Amino acid sequence: MCNKLTAISLALMSGLLVLAGCSAMDSKEKMMKKDDKMMEEKSGTSSSKGISKPKGMWKVRTAKLSGIGSHQAAGTVLVSTEKQDVATLTLADLSVDRVPDGRVYLAKGGDYTKAVELGKLMQSSGTAVFSIPKGIAPGDYDSVVIWCKKFNVGIGHAFFENKTMDTEAAMMEKKMKADMNDGMTK
Repeated sequence: MCNKLTAISLALMSGLLVLAGCSAMDSKEKMMKKDDKMMEEKSGTSSSKGISKPKGMWKVRTAKLSGIGSHQAAGTVLVSTEKQDVATLTLADLSVDRVPDGRVYLAKGGDYTKAVELGKLMQSSGTAVFSIPKGIAPGDYDSVVIWCKKFNVGIGHAFFENKTMDTEAAMMEKKMKADMNDGMTK
């Protein structure tokens, strides 16, 4: 009798565990789908069969950052513009000399006096993203300058190639940038 009760108890407990496991798996799946949807909304991507693509077409211009004079500066500059005229400038893999008042400019001919100031450079390494003000056409500028206002000296500059990418590769670069931004905010 005792063995029958133990067997029945074990069977009931096993059944309850299976049901609890199924319920937990359903909840986990629902949470994962919700997280995926939130990530798509945040990064501006849509997913189809596991492939994420940014919404809309992006135009991307790239350049390599280099130092001015004895100053060290390196990294990749990306200026991207979406069809709705939302534009950003990204300094990726950034490595520049630390300066007390570094500013980032979208410039003409590498001249910060013929430029639009995008903001203060708050870091000397990593990735920095700047919004380009509405009404500014990034295609009208051919360079980026990092300038120290306090000492009135150039730290780094980059000159864009004349062409822009308007392809699937450019879209994927934008997605990578969005993924980097998501990683920095977590």
